[in-house]
This record gives sequence, C-alpha cells and structure tokens, in this order.
Amino acid sequence: MKILYIKLHCGYSDTWTYQENVLTTKFAQMGHETHIAVSTRTTDCNRNTIIQSPREYINEFGVYVHMLPFSKHFYSLSRKFDYFDTLYDLMERIHPDFIFSHGVQYASLLTVAKYKKCHPEVKLVADNHGDQVIMPVDNIKRKIVHKIIYKYFVMRSDKFIDKYYGVSPSRGQYLTDVYGVSPDKIGIIPQVGDDTTANRYNHLEERELLCEKYHLDKHKIILIFGAGNIDAKKNLIPLVEAVEENPKYELVVFGSFRVDVQKSFEKHQGSSNIHYIGLLLGNDIYRTIIGSDLAIYPGQHSVLWDNTVACGTPLCVRKWAGMDYFDVNGNCRYISDGTKKEIKGLLEDLLVDDRIEAMRASAQGDAKRHFSATEIAKLLLNQAE
Repeated sequence: MKILYIKLHCGYSDTWTYQENVLTTKFAQMGHETHIAVSTRTTDCNRNTIIQSPREYINEFGVYVHMLPFSKHFYSLSRKFDYFDTLYDLMERIHPDFIFSHGVQYASLLTVAKYKKCHPEVKLVADNHGDQVIMPVDNIKRKIVHKIIYKYFVMRSDKFIDKYYGVSPSRGQYLTDVYGVSPDKIGIIPQVGDDTTANRYNHLEERELLCEKYHLDKHKIILIFGAGNIDAKKNLIPLVEAVEENPKYELVVFGSFRVDVQKSFEKHQGSSNIHYIGLLLGNDIYRTIIGSDLAIYPGQHSVLWDNTVACGTPLCVRKWAGMDYFDVNGNCRYISDGTKKEIKGLLEDLLVDDRIEAMRASAQGDAKRHFSATEIAKLLLNQAE
C-alpha cells in the first residue's frame, strides 16, 4: 500500500517525536511505501522559525520526505494559511492508496479534497489537534480565522473526507462546534508513542543510567517534567517549588525554555533536588521517561503526555475538559488547579502505601497498549481496506 501523510502546517523535523514522525515510521516498518508531505518550515532549538530549501529524500526510517515550498502567489498569505501549489502534482506522482491529513487548518486541504474527487477510490482520513485551550475562538480575529476561513476549507472538503479523528474527546468535539463536522463522522484516537522504541528499554536499567548521568539520589523518587516548549502555560514553577519542599523526590526537567520562564526557573537551579538536563530529542526522550518513576505535567497538554503513557510510565497531569482519557485503569492521577499547594499535597499522598508502584503496574498494561503506535496504525489502515 502507498500511504501519503500530509502535515503542511507548523513545522517538521526528522529528529522530533511527534505523531507525524512516529506514525510514518510505523507505517514504513509495517512494510508500506510511506511518504510525508511537509512544508519547508521548521524551528531551531530556541523555537525560532526557519525556512529551508525545498527537497526530497528518504529519511533514516525509510520514509520518503517531500518538503514543499509555499506558493509564490500571495506568498505571505500562503505562509499564513499554508497553501502549496505543488501539492497536487506530488499526489499525482505518488498516487497514494491512503491519505492521512494531519489537521484540517490549512488552505491546501482543498487541494487534497480535489485529488480525492478525481480519485474516489483513495481513502482520505483527517485528524484534529486543536481545541478551545490551544485554539480558542474567543475574539473577533480568531472567530474570523476559525469560524469563517478554516470552516470554509473544512466544509468544502467534508464530503470527500471519509473519516475524522480527534486526538482527544475535546478535539473531536471542536470539529463539530467550530467547523460544523457531523459527529457521526468523528472518532477518537490518542496521539501515539513509539512502542518499538519504548519496548527496547527497561525501567530499572534506564533508571540506574539516569541516576549515574545526572548524579541523582537513587534512593529518592525520580520525577520528570518535559516539554518541547516550556512556557508559562506548562506551569513548571509551582511544580519546582513543591518538589523543593519534599526531600524524597528528585525532579528532572528537560526541554527548551521561553525567556520569562527560564528566568523564573534559574532562581531554583541551586536546589539539590532540581536538575535541568537541557533539550532532548528522539530516543533520549523515551529513555528519560522510561527511567523515571513518575512523570508530572501540571499545565497545558503536550504530546509528551501521550508518549509517557506509551512508555508504560505512570503520570500526573492537569485535568482539562475533554482531556480525561489518560487514566486507563489507574496509571494516571489528575491535577485540578496546578497550584504549589495542590502539587505538594499530591506528592505527599503518592508516598503512601507504594501508590506509585501500583500506578506503574497499571501503566504497563492496557494503558501502554492503548497509546501504542502499532495499535493506532492498525486502526487507521483498516480505513484503507
């Protein structure tokens, strides 16, 4: 089967561990000829946007990567709304059997729909990563962008899209509430973690290596917090303050900081149980998550939440509306408001009766399987049959 994964908004890098990386790799591992169409946009380690030269290559995972230039016609609008006038020719050249559209918020969704219209035998599935938290429709500008412009793209394409998936219940609901998609066409799939990579490593072995590498006290509970972009919405500082006051924990932080949060965090780096280990990529993210005893994310959702479940590591996350699907038989505890007081109480409660170990037992079972790339890839490919 020929698969085309389209991810034209935001950026792309082979070194990231997002859904577009994990799923395309999994499709290729399953023996399918897998292509991904991306823009020339990416970001550096400081989250600055970079525009690369268009090119095509096969990455180390056997995926054909096609970096498409933004249309030169009305270039600024093409960059803003992600329009690529070379996409249709690429699709004709690949002639895919199955197309997966990563998101629906881009102008070239109309091009994808046009291709499906001309090739009705092709299966076309689209997912959605936006919700009212990260894509609020709370002012006139955002209402124009989402309820007029993007809704136009979606409604013009809707009859050609066989199935939609929200990557959480709230993101499925967003398709209906904002773009008018029928609930009957919407399913739910979590963002995935690379189970092939996760199964390669052992918790106790990775824990020992983690303690040795970063001089952690192996007799304490190893907590991790990570994000590709640590901004104020990730709510790191109350977590740091709570851990500082509980000597039974070591907190390992990784990711790249926004300047304001970095300044606040630097005030705590002298604490003996707070450790910043820099920006991690690829396997190092998985190994760090697997080596920890517990992951804790007290702020806005990140794909690392889903990756953590796929690694079989227990976690504590902020409870947002429509984001309550991380608890699969006890692997997860929820945080209500993310204050220092609440987090401190949670950490103390987790010390009672080996509760973290009980969470780990649950995390290693159905939770891990439910978020695995293998299971999600099989579900998606069933759409193409």
